[in-house]
Amino acid sequence: MFDTIVGACTRLVTEFDDFWLLASLTDSSYEEGGSKWFRRAIESYDQVGVPAQIIGALRTGINGNLKALLETTALSAQRRKQPPKICNSRDRIDLLLRQVDGGCTAFVEVKRLFDCTIARYYSDVAGDRGKLQRYVGHGIECYQVVFFTQLPYFRYPPGVWYPPENKRWKAREITWLGIEAQFARLMTLMPEPPTWPAGPNGPFLRDIASPTSNVTDTHLLRRYGQIFTPDCEWLFNATEQLRDAKVGVAIWQVGA
Repeated sequence: MFDTIVGACTRLVTEFDDFWLLASLTDSSYEEGGSKWFRRAIESYDQVGVPAQIIGALRTGINGNLKALLETTALSAQRRKQPPKICNSRDRIDLLLRQVDGGCTAFVEVKRLFDCTIARYYSDVAGDRGKLQRYVGHGIECYQVVFFTQLPYFRYPPGVWYPPENKRWKAREITWLGIEAQFARLMTLMPEPPTWPAGPNGPFLRDIASPTSNVTDTHLLRRYGQIFTPDCEWLFNATEQLRDAKVGVAIWQVGA
């Protein structure tokens, strides 16, 4: 099961450039793809002509795309599933996996960190380990998967977003800039390094290609022109602001 999960996570960060780029630019949660801010951002991409296949991947979210990749193997997968009644827990597990031949069962908790993730959320990420530990010893494999994204040169000033709501927001607020800093912060709360990649070097990393044949500079420039009125002179510039965009992933097998 472990190698299959590693393979699916690797494919997700290497084959889904358009998804990671557009989702990262929203500065919002998209594990499930269902938050209000994320749905509104997806609509803004749809309105400027981003292809329907990418819009569908965005609406599916990280967990849905990971589920689909896992189901190309000999696994069945369910999202946000209440586990079997063990430990008298009311937990909901991000992904519940079973081998189609009725063999091994696995629970997977998924989180994502980025440049603007607020400090207290890191404790929530680390807390997934405690949730999974309740099931260790019950014949269930338990995995914690953390994705990381960085847009180190992406900045926007204060301004008004999404007419007609026209809600005013502050400038982009950075907490830990870059995947290296995000991982280092998380490791102050985790008792051990990831199972994969092994060693002290942090997550498996990939560059996010931009622009692509599907998502062009024109798409992004039009999108910001329609949804954002900055308080000072500002123009989205993909060449400058998307430099060194990256996505990464690390996996902990809990109780191994």
